[in-house]
Amino acid sequence: MVFHMARRQAGDNAFREGLRALAREKLFRAASWDDFDRAIFRGSKADASSFFRPWVDRPGAPALALKDAKTERLPGRWKVTGKLVQGKPYYELRVPIRVETDGKAVDAVIATDRGEIPLVLLAFSRPRTRRASVKGASGAARRVSACRLRCRTPAGNHERLVYP
Repeated sequence: MVFHMARRQAGDNAFREGLRALAREKLFRAASWDDFDRAIFRGSKADASSFFRPWVDRPGAPALALKDAKTERLPGRWKVTGKLVQGKPYYELRVPIRVETDGKAVDAVIATDRGEIPLVLLAFSRPRTRRASVKGASGAARRVSACRLRCRTPAGNHERLVYP
């Protein structure tokens, strides 16, 4: 999973070229996580100073939840608000969020490196499936405790925030 996240952050080409360069450079010798960092992110525009360290040095996984979720009817659209909460120790994450609606689903990626990030998403159709989901933490292993959170829409329906 760590390599999948690194590929997503660095980009496919930078990731592949970095692995090839590292294989040539370290042929039949041990490579450290710092070697992987330097090789994969060398040709990338992404800032990844020691990307691997938190993922390989810390036990466990990020703990994520959606909190204080609400929907509000606005002229011509809906607003979904809440907070993305991460427990300590904090990881630098890009968390995909999805809100299912009567029309097209609303997708967003929320960057976080701290405890609480405000969340505001706009939809042109009413949220319909009672689900807004934390789709993952950059594909990383994670603990998500959003399953019990609900928010009330103006129509009185409960929108449930769940991990799919």
